[in-house]
Amino acid sequence: MLSSCINHLLTQPTWLLLVSSLGFLSFLKTSTLLLHWVHATFLRPEKNLREYGSWAVITGATEGIGKAFAHQLAQKGLNLVLVSRNPSKLKTVSSEILADHPDIKIKAVPLDFSSKLSSRTAQGVIEKAVEGLSVGLLINNVGITYPAARFFHEVDEKVWMEIVRVNLEGTSRVTRAVLPGMIRRRRGAIVNIGSGASTVMPSHPLFTIYAATKAYIDQLSRCLNVEYKCYGIHVQCQVPLYVATEMASKVAMIRRSSLFIPAPEDYVKAAIGRIGYEARCAPYWAHSFQWCFAELLPDRVLDAWRLSVASCLGFISLCKQIFCFFRWIWVMFLRPPKNLKEYGSWAIITGSTDGIGKALAFELASKGLSLVLVGRNPTKLEATSNEIRARFGDLKVDIKSVVVDLEKWSGQEISKAIEGVIEELDVGILINNAGVSYPNARYFHEVDRNMLESLIKVNSEAATWVTRAVLPAMLKKKKGAIVNMGSGSVAVLPSFPLFAIYASTKAYLGMFSKCINLEYKHQGIDIQCQVPLFVATKMTRFRKSSFLIASPEMYARASVRCIGYEHWSMPLCSHSVQRLLLDALPDAVLDWCTYHFFRRLRLKRLEKESLRAKDPKRKLKKMSVCFVDELKSQPSWLLVLFTLGCLSFLKFLFASLKWVYVSFLRPAKNLKKYGSWALVTGPTDGIGKGFAFQLARKGLNLILVGRNPDKLKDVSTSIQSKYSNVQIKNVVVDFSGDIDEGVQKIKETTEGLDVGVLINNVGVSYPYARFFHEVDEELLKNLIRVNVEGTTKVTQAVLPGMLKRKKGAIVNIGSGAAIIIPSDPLYAVYAATKAYIDQFSRCLYVEYKKSGIDVQCQVPLYVATKMASIKRSSFWVPSSDSYARAGLCAIGYEPRCTPYWPHSLLWGLIKSLPESVVDSWRLVYTQACLARLQSKPSGEKEKSKP
Repeated sequence: MLSSCINHLLTQPTWLLLVSSLGFLSFLKTSTLLLHWVHATFLRPEKNLREYGSWAVITGATEGIGKAFAHQLAQKGLNLVLVSRNPSKLKTVSSEILADHPDIKIKAVPLDFSSKLSSRTAQGVIEKAVEGLSVGLLINNVGITYPAARFFHEVDEKVWMEIVRVNLEGTSRVTRAVLPGMIRRRRGAIVNIGSGASTVMPSHPLFTIYAATKAYIDQLSRCLNVEYKCYGIHVQCQVPLYVATEMASKVAMIRRSSLFIPAPEDYVKAAIGRIGYEARCAPYWAHSFQWCFAELLPDRVLDAWRLSVASCLGFISLCKQIFCFFRWIWVMFLRPPKNLKEYGSWAIITGSTDGIGKALAFELASKGLSLVLVGRNPTKLEATSNEIRARFGDLKVDIKSVVVDLEKWSGQEISKAIEGVIEELDVGILINNAGVSYPNARYFHEVDRNMLESLIKVNSEAATWVTRAVLPAMLKKKKGAIVNMGSGSVAVLPSFPLFAIYASTKAYLGMFSKCINLEYKHQGIDIQCQVPLFVATKMTRFRKSSFLIASPEMYARASVRCIGYEHWSMPLCSHSVQRLLLDALPDAVLDWCTYHFFRRLRLKRLEKESLRAKDPKRKLKKMSVCFVDELKSQPSWLLVLFTLGCLSFLKFLFASLKWVYVSFLRPAKNLKKYGSWALVTGPTDGIGKGFAFQLARKGLNLILVGRNPDKLKDVSTSIQSKYSNVQIKNVVVDFSGDIDEGVQKIKETTEGLDVGVLINNVGVSYPYARFFHEVDEELLKNLIRVNVEGTTKVTQAVLPGMLKRKKGAIVNIGSGAAIIIPSDPLYAVYAATKAYIDQFSRCLYVEYKKSGIDVQCQVPLYVATKMASIKRSSFWVPSSDSYARAGLCAIGYEPRCTPYWPHSLLWGLIKSLPESVVDSWRLVYTQACLARLQSKPSGEKEKSKP
């Protein structure tokens, strides 16, 4: 069979082979990932954790995931060091474990990471607790989040600083305390509990700081795994989605576990099986399934959904969707139809000689109701009456025919004719089915006067007059049902171009039905608008029915089952499925599709055969036919590969065209529309200085925030000598010192100013490459204070003014160390702080875009700055001015970007390589930098990277 496939391929055209090859590669990639997932989730053996060491340290060990880890690891025979802030809970958990496993040794360490003092002393406390112990496993589980969803500007500084201390500093310091012992023994495993908020989802709006700290943990884990793999230490970030814990119950109102929301015990059983393997994983199988599904959706869709969830609307929406689904099942398949004879023994049907009207007449007759058939053709009325009597003669159905020309008669004449027939009858049901449409698709100006009048009279006026004629008798007996036939052209589609008047008259019927239903429902009269999509009738010109296009008889059976229930109904199951699919598409897409579909129908109507023969596109059409014929002759397996290849090619083509447009064609925004002032942090060197000059060139006044007053003065003088009309205010702030005092200065300076642009450029890195356990306390504190706290607090200081004015742009300078490359070994904390900034920016972008504030994280690679220790610029390494020019053009667009276009080329190249290859290269590179530095005399040591 394989040889026949190869022989078949050798005879195919080149274009088919190329596209099918792309499809084959996509298939191989998907198959490999699927097989790996099955193996990792269900088949791969669990590692013997005692080989790492006989002790395990668990933070946050008294509740939820941490407590479950403690019980499971004790079951595996490991001794435990339990870390938590509540001594009484620690004692309780220890007693529970010892009761089940009396041979286990337990050390309880009370430690409150949220306390500023405890956070700083955490490393010493843990080092003392684990001294002399063979600690082989560390579970960094401790973490807190917001008490409730809230926008960033509403979060009290005390709250978010506690989150930073617990989630970010706590994890870093405990890891530093345990790591030296693992290095000495050359074995160990570290598990950091991350979150789907920063890994699975592109953003987590209204929980910004929480998501940003978890992004820090994810990047720190990745870097440490690459750094310490050679020491036999496996570092892993486990990424749970929702788990039924106390924290989840408070934030997301999750009370019970389920298939997709496991209990902590179920999660931990899966998590232990993954320890020592991948650098990042979602251990629980249902979570990884959700992760895969999330990857298929565009970031914007996930952002919008996440924002609604975080705003408490998502949870309500989910409940609503579940309720709607079960209600749909009930309505379509389980709900019993009403006994229509309870309304009355007679039913009136307009437009009863064809299509839906005729089918409804037969269906109602089958229920034993007598009929008043209304139509304009006496011959058809008589024929329909005879057919009904012949089929349902045993039911003794009475039939009256009323000849009424709804198109030509006046409203009074219609009303009088109906009233005259039904005067002595017990009319319980009225079906307003009569309707007309355009003979063909056409623009509104092409609709002649007669057609316009006919549409309005039949579809709108006639239904109104007939209803008015029947309604008094129903009111008198306090019961009745009225059904007006609407159209999916109004209820499902956002517009119905080239059928404007038809759609408008059906919209009239829908609103008319809704209003009179509210007027009369308390008087026993059920009024309903039924909304069919396409049905195989003469008006729609569909000759054959199918699953999507119902026959009139099929529609009528479903229609009768719905009478007397909702005021708006789509009776047919297949129609409601179509509606659901159409609702998922943007209005602009549906508008475009319907317009071009009907425009094509119109052109077909207008074109003649002679014009078709002279069509210059004839060759192209012929070529398309040959192309399709070629595909029709191929086997199904090759067509599948070709389809996959087409999708891959289209994805690549779209990304390439977007890149070209963004990099070279897209116009820059007018930044003065945001406000007349811009605030730049770190403006005395490098990228910050470049941004200051470029913003001044655009005519914005500047607030320059830096720690060196002399450099600030020099930069201000240089800018004003070049751009004399620009006002400049200098604010001296040392972000590595007292940030609160500095932020207060910024607030005082910006008060009353129209600050429209904020450039958060300030940042520090390692003085030189080093392993994480060699990072001293002062450097760790400085990195977190400047890169994390500085950016966060400055943003919080400037944001309220932007919200007040409903406009603004915030640019946070990230780094390729956290976003473009999968890890940056020997610069772990720097990369992790930049991951924090990236996630922080993405969440703010989603939170505030509806408030007119554009938040963006710009991701440079190497730029010729002092921090990068690169003196000369080149094609791949731009000067700070070149980067700032590109950076300014990107402001106000994507939430994350690499403005300098050669950097984006490198990004694309790196993304095409396996992560393991990039990790290995980066580790070799940073180790080479460290070796070169160590070979130099101490006085020549310089900073080695950004």
